[in-house]
Amino acid sequence: MNNTKELYNKILGITKPWKVKKVDLNVDQNEIIVYLNYESKKEFCPECQKECEVYDKRTSRKWRQLDTCQLKTYIVASIPRVNCKEHKKKSINIPWAQPNSHFTSSFEVFAIQILQATFNQTKASQILRISFSQINTLMKNAVKRGLTRRKKEDLIYIGIDEKSMRKGHN
Repeated sequence: MNNTKELYNKILGITKPWKVKKVDLNVDQNEIIVYLNYESKKEFCPECQKECEVYDKRTSRKWRQLDTCQLKTYIVASIPRVNCKEHKKKSINIPWAQPNSHFTSSFEVFAIQILQATFNQTKASQILRISFSQINTLMKNAVKRGLTRRKKEDLIYIGIDEKSMRKGHN
């Protein structure tokens, strides 16, 4: 690897048709911004998976990625939209993040691991350098995803620990 773009293509796992267009280091803000570009005229509809023409690109969005050398790292990209005959104009699925998330999937996984290790949202938000509301949202989304994967089982037994009969007990 002989340049920064190739390095970030590798470490972020960026594959065609996506490509790192530019990498900016902002020492004053303590951050690295990686700009991605989509380089294809065709893509699959996220609803029906039929190949469609790229219609346009949405305005640029920013996702928080895992830190690089203790610097906050962000991915910035314009998400292409396809013009599907059946579903009209739809934004394509991106490989690095869930829909409507402001964090990459790898950052979300790491955040959940930090939460599991600390058992404390405040400490986790301080370690990750994000707000309490952001770590709380990440946690709630992870719980929702976990619950959708959970299999429902029939209730076979129920246990009751103790019963209270004295005055003042409910």
